[in-house]
Amino acid sequence: MSIKIDKSLHPQLQHAIQRYCQEELDTDIGELQATLVLDFVLREIGPHIYNQAIRDAQNHLAQQVESLPEHCFEVATGYWNKKAQR
Repeated sequence: MSIKIDKSLHPQLQHAIQRYCQEELDTDIGELQATLVLDFVLREIGPHIYNQAIRDAQNHLAQQVESLPEHCFEVATGYWNKKAQR
């Protein structure tokens, strides 16, 4: 599975890569080189980040599901217990 991003993000991400190379590596790269770097990151690094995000979401949802009983259930037959406490 390859990571796909919205085509409208490509120019913004290409510019970010170009700026990073200029400011951090003191190297100017063109749009083609930035596109190649972006494609590489999406292909090679993106799946690892995506998989970790899925694991994080699964863990979060599992914790939410585990806490459902304490948040959603009412004590059954509580009427007589309340009446006895009066």
